[in-house]
Amino acid sequence: MVIKKSVFVSALIACSLIFGSIGVVASNGVEKIQAFLNHNITFKVNGQSWKPVDADGNKLSAVVIDGTTYLPLKATAKALDAKVAWDGKNQVVSITTSSSSNEGVPFKDAEDYSSSDSSSSSSSSSNSSSSNSSSSSTSTGVIKLSGTKSQMEEKMRAQAVVMIKAYGEDLKSGKTTKMSAYINANVAPKVTTSGPYRPGIDSILKRYAGKIAGNVAANDADTIKKYGDALLSVKLSEVETNSISDKSVYSQDFSYKFYPSEWNAFSSVYVYFTFSAEEYDSSNFILTDAYIS
Repeated sequence: MVIKKSVFVSALIACSLIFGSIGVVASNGVEKIQAFLNHNITFKVNGQSWKPVDADGNKLSAVVIDGTTYLPLKATAKALDAKVAWDGKNQVVSITTSSSSNEGVPFKDAEDYSSSDSSSSSSSSSNSSSSNSSSSSTSTGVIKLSGTKSQMEEKMRAQAVVMIKAYGEDLKSGKTTKMSAYINANVAPKVTTSGPYRPGIDSILKRYAGKIAGNVAANDADTIKKYGDALLSVKLSEVETNSISDKSVYSQDFSYKFYPSEWNAFSSVYVYFTFSAEEYDSSNFILTDAYIS
C-alpha cells in the first residue's frame, strides 16, 4: 500500500491506520454493504409516538448505513398516509402520497448538528455561558447512556462521524460554528451542585477553539481545505472503535479513530466521549464531555 505524503500538522499525533472496505456492485445490481440495526432509535409522527411494525405486528428497527438512517418503506408510508406498490418483475417501488406537494426529505444522521428536540438547537454558543451556570443537571438534547454496550458503541460511532464532519467544516471556515452547535445540543452543561466532574460547555468549546486556531496557524490554506474535505468524506464504516472503558459507578468512556485515505498516519483523528452518572445516580448516565484530538 502506498501512503501519500500529505500531512496535517496537529497538536497531538496518533499513529494508527484504518482500512475501510470497498464495496463492489455485482452485475445484478446488488452490492454487499455493512449496516447496523439501531434498536435505540425511536420515532414520532406529528408529535405522537410511533413504532414501525411488519405485517405481523413485529417491531422493526432502523438500519444505519454510513451515518444515514433507513426505515421500512411500507410501515413508514402507512404512517405518512401514503400507499406503496411493488413491481417485482421490473423491481420498481411506487409511492403515492395524499398530497402532491409531499416530496419527502432524506435524513442523514451525520449531518444533523442539532439534538432530536429541535428546540434545543436554539442553544447556540453565544448562550452557552448562561446555560452552564444553571444548577440543572441536564438539558433537553443531552445524549444518555442506554441499551447494551454494543448498542452504545454503534450509537456513539455515528456521533463520532458527526463530530469528524463538524471538525472538517470548522477547519475550512476557521470558525467553531458546527462543533459549537453540536456540543450545545448534545453535551450536559456544567453544574454547581454536587456530582461528578464536568468540564462544562464553555470549557469544551474553549479547548476546541484553541485546537482550530492552532491547526489553522500550523498549515497552509490549501492543506487545510484538502484535509477538511477528507474529513467531510468520512463514512461510518471507516470509523473504528479505539477503546471502550468498563462502566464504573461514575462514568464510562468511548473513543473512536479515523484515518483519512491518502494522508499520512500522523493525520489520524481520534474522537472521545465521556458519560458521567447524573448526580451520582448510577442508573442515569449523560454525555458530559466530547472532544477531538
